[in-house]
Amino acid sequence: MIPSHRANAENEFKGGGDSNGGELLIGFDGAGNDYTGQGNNAAFVERCKQVNDTNYRIYDCGVSATNNSRIVSQAYGYVKWWRQHHPNSTLKVLGYSCGGDAALRLVRRLAVDEIHVDVLVTYDPHPGNWFVTATHVYEAINRTYVAAATNYYQHNVPHGLTSAENRFWGSPVTNMDNIDQTDVHVDVTNGGGLVVHSNIVSHNTNIWI
Repeated sequence: MIPSHRANAENEFKGGGDSNGGELLIGFDGAGNDYTGQGNNAAFVERCKQVNDTNYRIYDCGVSATNNSRIVSQAYGYVKWWRQHHPNSTLKVLGYSCGGDAALRLVRRLAVDEIHVDVLVTYDPHPGNWFVTATHVYEAINRTYVAAATNYYQHNVPHGLTSAENRFWGSPVTNMDNIDQTDVHVDVTNGGGLVVHSNIVSHNTNIWI
C-alpha cells in the first residue's frame, strides 16, 4: 500500500504505484513568494517537471523548522516504500532555498538506511535563517550513497544590493560540487543584473540532472 500523504494545495504529487517504477523525483521548493520577488519557486517546480513529468513528489517547504521536518519525514517514508517496491529505480532529489535544506536532510537520513540517491541538486540552500549575512556551511553528505551532487549558491548581498532585493544567501555544502554564483551576472533574457536568490534557478538552466 502506498503511504498516504495529506497534500495541501501547494504540494504536487503525480504518478506512483507499482506500474511506475523507472524513476522517482523528490522536490522541495522554498518559502519565498515569486510575486514579492523573494522566491524562484515557479521556475523550480517547472525544473522538476522537466526532469521527470510522470512520477514526482514536489513538497512545499516554508520557514517553519517543525513543518519542514514533518515534510522531510513524509518524503522519507515515501522513498523507503518506493525503494522496497522498485529497488533498481532511479532516485533524483532537488531542493531550492529552505527546500534545499530539506533535500540535504532527506539524503542524510536515507544514507543511514543505505538508500542510494542517483542525483542531488540544490539551489541556494539555507536553514530558514532570515538574516542575510548569516553564513552557513553545511556538513558533508555521505557520497557513498549519492552518485552525483551539485549545489548552486550565491552571496551577492555585499554588491550594492539591499536586503529587500536579495534577502537570502545560499550556502556551500562540504564535498558536493559547489558552484559559487557570487559575482555572476544573469543573461539578458533573465533581466540582467546579478544572480540572486530569486533568480538562481531560472539562471541555471543548462545543467545535467
